Amino acid sequence: MTHSVLITGGTGMIGRTLIPLLRSLGWRIHLLTRSSVQIEGTQTFLWNPETGQFPVESLEGITHIIHLAGAGIADKKWTTTYKQILIRSRIQPARLIHQILQTYPHQVNTFISASAVGYYGDSDEKILTEESPSGKGFLALCCRAWEQEAETFKNLGLNVKRIRIGLVLSREGGLLPVMEKALRLYSGFPLGTGKQWMPWIHIDDLCRLFVHALTKDTLTGACNACATIPVSQKTFLQTLGKKIQRPVWPIRIPSMLVHALLGERSELILMSSNASCQKVLSSGLTFTYASLEEALNNLYSTQNL
Repeated sequence: MTHSVLITGGTGMIGRTLIPLLRSLGWRIHLLTRSSVQIEGTQTFLWNPETGQFPVESLEGITHIIHLAGAGIADKKWTTTYKQILIRSRIQPARLIHQILQTYPHQVNTFISASAVGYYGDSDEKILTEESPSGKGFLALCCRAWEQEAETFKNLGLNVKRIRIGLVLSREGGLLPVMEKALRLYSGFPLGTGKQWMPWIHIDDLCRLFVHALTKDTLTGACNACATIPVSQKTFLQTLGKKIQRPVWPIRIPSMLVHALLGERSELILMSSNASCQKVLSSGLTFTYASLEEALNNLYSTQNL
C-alpha cells in the first residue's frame, strides 16, 4: 500500500527539504497551496483558508496530514495586527481542514501539526520535557493557540502529534544565514547574557522526525524537535564563527538595547529554552547530527556550498 500525505505550507523552508525526502521513500504527496505552483513529484491543489475554499479532491486516498502553514514569525515587526496574522495563519487552515473532515468521507487517521519550543516561553536553565507547562509571552500564547486547534482533531478519532520545533539550521533560511551574515560583517556579539539555551536542530534531522512521526503510531502528543546536545547562544556564535573563520567579540549587547531595537520580537533572541528530545529518542529515532559541530560541518561542507 502506498503511503499518502496532504501537506499545508509545503513551499516553505521545511517543506522544501521534507518533500524530496518523502518522495525518495515512495510517499504520494498532495500539497495545499494559495498560488499555482508545480513541485516535482507532488500534486498541488489551490485553497484559501480565509474564504473557506477547499478542494475536497485533495483528500482522495490521503491517510496523513502535515500542517506546516503559518506566517513567518520573524518576518515583520510584531504589531498588534501582525500578531493577529501570526495566530490566524496557523489556526484558520487547521480549522478549515477540521470542518471538511467532519463533512466529507475520508481515510485520514493522523494529523501532525508544527508548533515550536516557544510554547515554553523563557525558561532559563530548566530542562523542558513535553510535560512542562506553557510559559509567558507572545510566542507561548501563539503556540498554545496553535496546539489547541490541532487537539480538536482528536474528536474526529485522529492520532494527533504536535512537533515543537527548535531553531532550524539550514542554509536556505531561518536563523543560520542571519547569524552568518552578522559574523561575516564582523558584528558577531552575544545578545543579552549570551547564556540563553538554544534548542537547535539540523533541517535534515527535523524532516526525518516528521517522517518518523508519520510512521510511528505509538509516538503521539507533543514532541520536542531539537538536537541531543543543546548549546548557549554564546557557544553557538563561537562555534559558527570558528567554522566560517570570523571572530566573536567579548562584548555583549545588553537585553535592554536588544528590546529597544526589536521590541516584543526580541523574545526570539533573548528567550532561553533548554528543551529535551528524550521522548523522540525513546521512540526509536536517532539524530544524524547530535552536536552543533557535526551539523555545521555538514551544512558548510563543499557539497552544500
